[in-house]
Amino acid sequence: MLLNVALGTVTAPSPACISPRRIYIDMGTNWCNTLKLFQDLSHPKSMGGMNHHTERSWYRTGAEVPWQVVGFEASPLVWPYANKYVQFLNGERQRPLLCVPPTGSSRHLSMYNRFYGCDGQSCIFRKLEKHFKALKPDPELNSSALVETRLRDAIVCNEAPEGPRAGATNESRFTFVPAAVGASAGWMNLYSPPRQLIRGGAVDMHGEVAQAIKDLANTLDRSNGMVPGEGARLHNYRVPVVDVVTWMERELRPIDFVILKMDVEGAEQAILEAILKRNLLRRIDILSLEGPSPLRRALKAHTLRGGVEGAVNEGVKDNGAVDEGLLEALRQHAPHIEVVLEECRDASGKKVEVSSPIRDGPTSLARCPNGILVHGGIDSASMRNRVNIPETISACDKKFNLIGTKNNLGVGQ
Repeated sequence: MLLNVALGTVTAPSPACISPRRIYIDMGTNWCNTLKLFQDLSHPKSMGGMNHHTERSWYRTGAEVPWQVVGFEASPLVWPYANKYVQFLNGERQRPLLCVPPTGSSRHLSMYNRFYGCDGQSCIFRKLEKHFKALKPDPELNSSALVETRLRDAIVCNEAPEGPRAGATNESRFTFVPAAVGASAGWMNLYSPPRQLIRGGAVDMHGEVAQAIKDLANTLDRSNGMVPGEGARLHNYRVPVVDVVTWMERELRPIDFVILKMDVEGAEQAILEAILKRNLLRRIDILSLEGPSPLRRALKAHTLRGGVEGAVNEGVKDNGAVDEGLLEALRQHAPHIEVVLEECRDASGKKVEVSSPIRDGPTSLARCPNGILVHGGIDSASMRNRVNIPETISACDKKFNLIGTKNNLGVGQ
């Protein structure tokens, strides 16, 4: 049992800030791969090709204004590491050791095969059994009071008001919130075995039909090399859901420069619909998504409810591509907004390889022929967070007493 009281909406008012702030909201931090994604997306060379104008807050803040970063993660098995990693980013401790691959997809996990001496994920799963068993929830993070306090104090003024909401310093400021996000507060039943966390992330087991939920869990168990029913039996967590839209409505102001990254395994559409309903999209400067489908569906739903004239092109198949109709519908809500996706797709939905990065910009960024910006690290590895993999594996071998055994994870074993 994780929390006894569902999280409501924090009611403490925001301070009256004078100057614009730079804010990055990471919904779905996983192993903290994307907590520094804002550094790539806000790079001057990246900004040069975006649709921002000189009157936007970005151009008025100046390089001395710090970034305020807020990361949300639903999985209790990730919370302890994410909490320590954010403390590390804030200069409060040394970098924590992570003994499972910090991967966010099966494709990303496959890049680690050569480091573990494996030819596939089944081999990696076998070698990581001790490491998986060491992942445990931290009871101290299992606190509604902690989550509400962090939500209240996550974003502050650049000035220095009195009280707990102290002003930001010249250094980037990171806050970790151990909770899921949604369009309303409540609870979520989460399928979160360790194997799933390195090949796609925890999965919300919502639904009205019990058999359908069971079938989904069994399918995931099989794909993770587990006995059907094992994952749901051992790693089914009930976690709190934060009403993140109400929190954003209270905290974000039109003059702030805001980057929002969303990779929350299915909750994107509901959150985007609520953002559209409350006219909050205008407060977001860069929206980073794994793919455009949740945005397309949210815009269609909002249009059908009479929210705006001019629907997303109903004749265009939702195949992962970005068409002009989608962009036009988006611009009606936020003319300045820039969308960043994980990959390029042409009008037929076929993936397009983009070989030319933005000149003199981050190597992980490129622009599609249709003008959409792409970043390869939205759900996997931010280029700024890489560690020395062989050294990490060696340190973990020592931690779990695997040196000289057949399960030694050392390179080439």
